[in-house]
Amino acid sequence: MIIGITTTRTTTDDIDIERVTIEYLQSVERAGGTPILLPPQPDCSSIDEILVRIDGLMLTGGGDIDPRLYTDDKVLEQVSRVSRKRDEFEIALARAAYEQDMPTFGICRGMQIMNVAFGGSLNQDLAACGITDENHLQEQPFDRTGQVTLLEPGTRLAALFGNATCIETNSMHHQSIRTVAPGFSTSALSADGVIEGIEDPSKRFCIGVQWHPEYLADNNVLFEAFCAEAQARSSKPARE
Repeated sequence: MIIGITTTRTTTDDIDIERVTIEYLQSVERAGGTPILLPPQPDCSSIDEILVRIDGLMLTGGGDIDPRLYTDDKVLEQVSRVSRKRDEFEIALARAAYEQDMPTFGICRGMQIMNVAFGGSLNQDLAACGITDENHLQEQPFDRTGQVTLLEPGTRLAALFGNATCIETNSMHHQSIRTVAPGFSTSALSADGVIEGIEDPSKRFCIGVQWHPEYLADNNVLFEAFCAEAQARSSKPARE
């Protein structure tokens, strides 16, 4: 099955590059999927054409979302690496995939995109907004776990981890969900009360997590479940 993965723009030696880190690709490949990259398009007219060619959508990490998209008029100085073009493209992707019940997996910024796309809001900066004094923006290595994440009983996310009540995760963000979008529920929290997971239980697979599971071997179950749902939705034969 084909998994579309959104990209991040970086600039190196004055050259703009659309890329993803290799861990996203490897995680999808291990789960039996074939990853393709989805860079932002000049407009959103190609969304339907894109979705007809993929079986699942992965919204990846990256820069901050423009606060004006969740009705914050004041932009804090801590907000950085905003790309309105990427924001609008990914919000349109998320909404169209949702309408088609296409399996969607949001990671870090990707979870925040899912939330904003359906009417939720964000805290622009954990410290500046008075949410927590804990540092949620760890340095490398990213495969190191330093945060306890509490899983909400009865959620799809908890079930994927064998109905565990907590897991250890990494943490690479300075923003968080403020209000959860209508139709979505909170599936995970950090020990200091930051929302770490959301899901829409009415959908085939519509899950977002705030941490980066692509770096954690014991989080492969998330990619396996996501790709399994994408395969089940697809009419194409499974790839070897």
